[in-house]
Amino acid sequence: MPLVDLPVTVHMNNNEESNEEEEEAQTTAPTIDSNHCRNSITTTQPNHSENDLHSTHNCQNEYEKHLKAKLRFFFMSPCWKWRLKRQFPWKACFQLIKIIVVTTQLILFGIEREMHVIYISESNITFHHLFLKEWSSTFETLPYPQTVGDYAVYTDDELINEMNYAINRYNNMTEISLGLFDFHTHNDLDASNPQRTVKICLNRFDTCTMFPSNHT
Repeated sequence: MPLVDLPVTVHMNNNEESNEEEEEAQTTAPTIDSNHCRNSITTTQPNHSENDLHSTHNCQNEYEKHLKAKLRFFFMSPCWKWRLKRQFPWKACFQLIKIIVVTTQLILFGIEREMHVIYISESNITFHHLFLKEWSSTFETLPYPQTVGDYAVYTDDELINEMNYAINRYNNMTEISLGLFDFHTHNDLDASNPQRTVKICLNRFDTCTMFPSNHT
């Protein structure tokens, strides 16, 4: 009999009950008198009779069968353990619970992540419409080839007008927007400064000489 000879699932026939009894008999650990075998193995000397040697050999065979049966039962699937011993598969149930919990956590994480991405995308679109002058929904699509040009300014006057527009819209955001937006603090406003201002750091060269011939 091999060390691990696990039973496999087969189609049931007319001899189903007899096959189950044979498998159960092979799997069940044999009951042996361990004290008797230990005493026989310990007290056996070279000058003893052949009966003592035969008894010792039988005890060793019983131990071998007992170990093989325990190994067979240990490596059995939970279904076979329940079928042969009516042993409830606690470990299998615990693994099933872990799979359910981990899968639920992954699903919830995916849903929360999707909601977060949607919120960020919709907020960006909302701020574009609120703070950018002449912003159109055509800039939000991704057609190929692109039907409209890039949103940009090219002159000083256009830049100043865009900044003034964004600042005015920003200060009136709580009144003109449909969303529930508000400022973090209102302590920076007073009677002399009713609107929030923007600070710009601009670096320019005092003197600049260009050479068009060599593009420098």
